[in-house]
Amino acid sequence: MLAEVASQTGGSVAVQPPSSANPLALAQVSLPWPSTLPEDEQLRLDALAQAVAAAPDGPSEAGLSAEDAQRVATWRVRIAQLEAPPARPDVPGSLSASTLLLGHRDPAAFFAGLARPMPRLVDQGVARGIAFHRWVEQRFDNLTPLEPPSADIKHLVSAFESGPYADRRPLAVEAPFVAVIAGQQVRGRIDAVYAGQDGFRYHLVDWKTSAGLGADPTQLAIYRLAWAQAMGCDVADVDAVFYYVGQGKVVRPDAPDDVGAWIAALRRDEE
Repeated sequence: MLAEVASQTGGSVAVQPPSSANPLALAQVSLPWPSTLPEDEQLRLDALAQAVAAAPDGPSEAGLSAEDAQRVATWRVRIAQLEAPPARPDVPGSLSASTLLLGHRDPAAFFAGLARPMPRLVDQGVARGIAFHRWVEQRFDNLTPLEPPSADIKHLVSAFESGPYADRRPLAVEAPFVAVIAGQQVRGRIDAVYAGQDGFRYHLVDWKTSAGLGADPTQLAIYRLAWAQAMGCDVADVDAVFYYVGQGKVVRPDAPDDVGAWIAALRRDEE
């Protein structure tokens, strides 16, 4: 292309030096929020909203255009849906262990979540736990190169390397399970499974990366039942602990109330 231009201009081409100004800086990279509407449209919507708020039984549709009347009717339906208490939903045939644990801690929140599912918030603590679990899985995977830990979990990695599980080779890491407890299918993953000691055949460990020590022991009870089913052994052969990594503490909580009984009660509550 430069050769063609040179031939047309007597053999020389004047090339402008690059400007110090970044042309991308002139591009619009942000938009105002909240977004704005044309003034006449905004005034019309404001008037409709005031009518909805002022009339206890909903605004009269007299004098509204067909489009606005349809808009008001849609608002009425949505308001009624939000104000009406949700119907008690059926308990699904299969639940994750974490969802089932919510049913144990807070049945009202459990059923509300089934009626109106909401996305889970992944805060900094949750993200840190996910990153640590991934690091442990890589550490014991001979086929995956171990990546350097991120800054957020360096203290957890350091604590783990000086803790009781650093030199123990697990039988399984992130072991998936599907169990049936009191007629309810439960699915989940066990962080690590080791050969048992002190008369146990298996030793289950759940890593905890939070600052507190208040994990629900029902979680371990579910894991013990699930692993016993998977291995075809008695639940008494399965040991389970929480390992609070940052604090370097292994906690074996007292056995909770009968898991099958409260799961059965939870399922009866839906009737």
